[in-house]
Amino acid sequence: MEMMCALQEKNSVELGINYKNRFRVKDFVLSISQVLREVIRERLNSSKFISILADGSTDATISEQEM
Repeated sequence: MEMMCALQEKNSVELGINYKNRFRVKDFVLSISQVLREVIRERLNSSKFISILADGSTDATISEQEM
């Protein structure tokens, strides 16, 4: 996190002093994920149709993996 903040500051982005630590990042990620979940939920609820894509593969140990 500190490295990413330093890079942004080199690109003239003002970050302030209160949010440049890994503890604040957790709060940001949780807030962003909550908003994205709501957006996705609303889009799914308003859609007439949805599709689901599934894929599988087998690795070198012959273990099948599904996504």
